[in-house]
Amino acid sequence: MLDKFKSLTDECVKSILKDFATLHSLSFVLKAKEPKTYNQFKNGLIDVWDIMARNPLLTKQFENGTVIILSVLDNEEHKNIIKSKLGNVFKLMLELSEDALTDESSVIQQGDAWTNNIMFKFEEQKLKESIMIDYQASKNNNPVMDLLFMIFNCTDHETRSKHYYDWVDYYHSELDRSLSYFELAADLVYPRKKLDEDIKKYSELIFGLSIMLTNLFTRNTEEAAEMMESLNNGKMEDAIEAMANIELPKDTAARAKKRIVGILESFTQFGLL
Repeated sequence: MLDKFKSLTDECVKSILKDFATLHSLSFVLKAKEPKTYNQFKNGLIDVWDIMARNPLLTKQFENGTVIILSVLDNEEHKNIIKSKLGNVFKLMLELSEDALTDESSVIQQGDAWTNNIMFKFEEQKLKESIMIDYQASKNNNPVMDLLFMIFNCTDHETRSKHYYDWVDYYHSELDRSLSYFELAADLVYPRKKLDEDIKKYSELIFGLSIMLTNLFTRNTEEAAEMMESLNNGKMEDAIEAMANIELPKDTAARAKKRIVGILESFTQFGLL
């Protein structure tokens, strides 16, 4: 497992994108050849984010956490952008979740692909493979949710700025390669034009989630342990409340600021904001 505070390299990101392409291709294959089987999987999965978005207590705690996020910023324009986007995130989440139920491009997604949920195998400092290890958030959703979630939560702006467009191209080419084993093609089941449209469609949600999760992903081991203790001894609401109310130490605040500013810069550069 790699350091969650460091950006994944281009090599690591491409390995994960290949994993996504393989995973997503199986959904397209099942929908084409065994639709009943796909529907069984789809209907058996729980959308945790959907449940949270419908819980006023949880959404309120996430809103409280926004205050901490804003406290690390000194640029008023950045603060205003974040306030305007986060105010709509749960409503947008429910709308897009509903859309995914009838979208022919939907797949069973991994759902929580960030650095701590991915293992990498290296031999003599050369990457051999990556394996996703946590599927608790898997559900029926649009493929770009996996792609964008990983890209904006596992890499920094400098790395994204160099490789983002190559990553999107690589994912689509690997999806096509994986589908070809089953006599299917990406241009038929998930054309590149649709992929680009979906990136635009889901970008605001990914932006909001990435900003909100800064309050979790930038915490050090001791802070994370305190949150986990709240979760183990109580309910999800208690853990989220703890996350919202624990003051950020200086090193955590510095990481959070760099991450948030980087997300803003990337979304602006790629025309997604």
